[in-house]
Amino acid sequence: MSLIAELKRRKVVRVAVVYAATAFAVLQGADIMLPRMGVPDWGMNLVVALTVLGFPIALVLAWALELTPEGLRVTPTAAAEESDDSASTPALLGKRTLAVAAGLLLLGIGLGAGWFLRPPVPPADPPSDPPAVAERPAPTPATAPQSENAAATETQPVRDLAVEPLARGVAVLPFENLSEDPANAFFAGGVHEEVLTSLSLIADLRVISRTSMLRIAESQLDVPAMAQRLGVSHVLEGSVRRAGNRVRVTVQLIDAALDEHLWAENYDRELDDIFAIQSDIARAIAEQLRIELSPREAEALAERPTENSQAHDLYLRALDRRRAFFGIDGWRAQIALLEQALVLDPEFLQARLMLVEAHGRMFWDGADTAGSHVARTRELVEEISRRWPDRPEALLSQAMYLYLVESDYAGALEACQEILSLRPNDAWVHSCIAASHKRLNQREENLVAARRWLEIDPETGVAWFELFNALAQLGRGEEAIEVVDRARALFPENTVFDFWRAFYVLAFRGDIQSILALAGRANEYTNSVIAEALFASGDVERALAVLAPAAGGYDLEAVHDDLLRAELLIYAERGEEARSHARRAYDYLEDRGETEFAALPPRGRGAAYALAAAVAAAAGERQSAAEWSRRAQSEPRLDITEDRNRLAELARAASLLGDHDAAWAHYTDAARASGMMMTPGLLRAFRSLHEARFGQSAAYQAHMAGLDSEDGA
Repeated sequence: MSLIAELKRRKVVRVAVVYAATAFAVLQGADIMLPRMGVPDWGMNLVVALTVLGFPIALVLAWALELTPEGLRVTPTAAAEESDDSASTPALLGKRTLAVAAGLLLLGIGLGAGWFLRPPVPPADPPSDPPAVAERPAPTPATAPQSENAAATETQPVRDLAVEPLARGVAVLPFENLSEDPANAFFAGGVHEEVLTSLSLIADLRVISRTSMLRIAESQLDVPAMAQRLGVSHVLEGSVRRAGNRVRVTVQLIDAALDEHLWAENYDRELDDIFAIQSDIARAIAEQLRIELSPREAEALAERPTENSQAHDLYLRALDRRRAFFGIDGWRAQIALLEQALVLDPEFLQARLMLVEAHGRMFWDGADTAGSHVARTRELVEEISRRWPDRPEALLSQAMYLYLVESDYAGALEACQEILSLRPNDAWVHSCIAASHKRLNQREENLVAARRWLEIDPETGVAWFELFNALAQLGRGEEAIEVVDRARALFPENTVFDFWRAFYVLAFRGDIQSILALAGRANEYTNSVIAEALFASGDVERALAVLAPAAGGYDLEAVHDDLLRAELLIYAERGEEARSHARRAYDYLEDRGETEFAALPPRGRGAAYALAAAVAAAAGERQSAAEWSRRAQSEPRLDITEDRNRLAELARAASLLGDHDAAWAHYTDAARASGMMMTPGLLRAFRSLHEARFGQSAAYQAHMAGLDSEDGA
């Protein structure tokens, strides 16, 4: 008997057909149901493996056994059945077999078609009354162009700090590094950031910033609570495994309202395909959330930043350094990595843009004494603008240069507002808009921009500072106190927020005890105000103790402390002690002042010259004080924040020279740059100190008499 005939007789072909149809239906059903049931990716792999392994076993059993009405029995040999073979052997595919197989096949096809042709699942509707940013719960312990009416901010209550959350938003949690080599953690972090960047290009999708996601990932909140706090409808989780020239990226999109997996995918490809993976993820999420990409967005997602894998590796390492440290050493490390990346791929535009920021920050932070970083920043910006004039990176590089190097905040603001339509979720652009409004003294616009920044960066302390500072500058003290309390709950480790709350309570309620209570926690950022509060309350020795020299070398920060120490000693009629501190500060500036001032960005030079004038006045060097004052007043007024410091130091210099009228005039000018310098609460609490500084000024006395009459009334 031939093999075909024997297979037919033993019903092996029939079993194979039925098994194949059944396996097809099972695999289709598993592909649909397992992700919805939250089964990990390996669950589907296990089903496939068992199905494949079961096929040869089924064929062997079909060969050896047959099912009869009496039960299973060993299939007899052909000779035993030869006499009645024609009567007992069924057709190869009997009617019942064919019907069962066809039914199973149709079931599998139906399941598959239903899966692929299903309508996209709409995103969960947002709550009818979503919590504002300032009203979101604290963690468990452990901007569009300014076309809207900014004047509306004057009456907007704190509970409306954020506009109503978009119906579609996504928070991308940091991707888990599953690589065997822990050193590949930078790669997982880089992929996470680039996926987030790709998603942020989609205008109709709110995307929470990287810094906020890195922080909230440590909160151990479950997905619904996390989404509620961030104001988004969906959360994306993922992992990255890198081995040799292969990379596996696993992602799953979670519907936060239902706490259910909406979509999941594994991408197992060559390392060179990493950009395609990132693009595919962004497209898939847009599809799941029923977002139709514009041609410009689709084109942007399809781009490959570089064709050189080594250059990309260096770029990801630079991103890792930026996440870890923002100081001068961090900028230097990024510059070294990025310059190497450009040697490998001169066309790597993203690396060029990141270099613009790093070199610009070196100048902004006062670490460019030779001017090389400014020169390199200018060179990079000019090249980007010349070679890629129509790319958003050209505008973004210009905005960075204008803000960080030229202190041209109006120009930076204009560029950032134009970029916003192209990069609606770019946290740097939103922060630039808010900060530019602040430095231009556009207080109402600053408040609007601060709210918008906080919408996409709600876990960043700087964004919270921008918001409560904007409220305080507008004189909305109680709202500022309420917001800073929210920030303190979110960032219990940030003691600077404790200082700002105490200062606002002093400025707007006149309660000096809140500041005095911080005397034991003073640092280089808060010691001046705390020392002045202690002096105003009559405790001169504690005020001087707060200003005790810090460990380390003598620098401009120490000059500030020595100047205030000398000033307070003069007012306390301890002239000999005052002269020693003033002389030390004066000698330092005589020796190194010009060099240090030259390294400062333009925005800070006027305040630095005014500081030198006050030091010279305290040291009794009247001619030097007059020269430094002249230079301070001749500097352009580029930055309202630095201008306030310049005017405050000029007021101090004039007071120490005995000209209280000029001192009060400078001080009132400074108050126009800061809404908190002349609040009734602050003037009353610091009255004894202000009497020493401005007491001989008739204008000051008239102002205080007006406050006294209000008290009497």
